[in-house]
Amino acid sequence: MNASTRWLGWTAIVLVGHMTEQLMFGLVELQRLKDFFGIYDTWFRSLDTATVTLVTIVAFPGQCAAGRSDRTGWAEGPRQIAEAVASNG
Repeated sequence: MNASTRWLGWTAIVLVGHMTEQLMFGLVELQRLKDFFGIYDTWFRSLDTATVTLVTIVAFPGQCAAGRSDRTGWAEGPRQIAEAVASNG
């Protein structure tokens, strides 16, 4: 079994468990996040600008880490997909 398949399986299991826990015990964290983002959105003139800025701040380090992972062997799944596409194309 590939590591990526294993991680996907564990992610699905944890996601279902977390959703069940949230439905059973309440969505307090969601309300806190809504309150935070309501305050965050007031820092910008445009809601679109606020959203793009937040996504950039959150996603850019992840993209950098993903690029690094391909070079260091952390992510075998993306490399295997790229090799398969290259050999078929």
